[in-house]
Amino acid sequence: MNIFLFWQLPSWICIALALTTTTGCANKIEKTVLLSSTAPGSGAQSKNAECRTSEFAFRYSADFKLSVADHGALIRLLPRSQSAYWEDAIIIRKRNKKTEECDLPQNSQPENRDRRNIAGQRAYAYSSEDAAMNRYIRTKGYMIEHGDYCWDFQIVRKGKPYRKFDLPENELKRLDAQSDRDSKAANAAFKLILDSFVFLRPQ
Repeated sequence: MNIFLFWQLPSWICIALALTTTTGCANKIEKTVLLSSTAPGSGAQSKNAECRTSEFAFRYSADFKLSVADHGALIRLLPRSQSAYWEDAIIIRKRNKKTEECDLPQNSQPENRDRRNIAGQRAYAYSSEDAAMNRYIRTKGYMIEHGDYCWDFQIVRKGKPYRKFDLPENELKRLDAQSDRDSKAANAAFKLILDSFVFLRPQ
């Protein structure tokens, strides 16, 4: 997995807002700056934030809230608003190769055609789906190695099959549209993190 590829952060037009807050990112006090970014050619603006520690940094959508657990080894980002029928989550896990397994998760399938790089390294893509009568879990992930650690980046949707419920047709159409919008927003937020993630210390 330790294949070095040249990597360059995507170009952004970023304007720091007047408000700069201080928050705990990876269990350390770091500055999280709100950014107003404009995608080239689109004219559309969105508010992003930057999570920065002494080890790594990445941008994420300000529409998501960030939480940290396991002494900084687990970072979770959730949309600020959630549906009663589904939940989208972005998860970053740091594992020590000396004490933990760094294989792809059980019951996942490799996605060999996905050629994504993260932080200048080839990422190993995978996906999985676990469905039952009253719930489902869909996962898309990428894993990389850096020094003594492996890093697992996941986007997960947990949901209930609301179309099996006795709901009015207009409510089903509304839920379909909202589900699609939330899914697109979560995937865009995941892409922003993957595109901007960078290690700040050498291996």
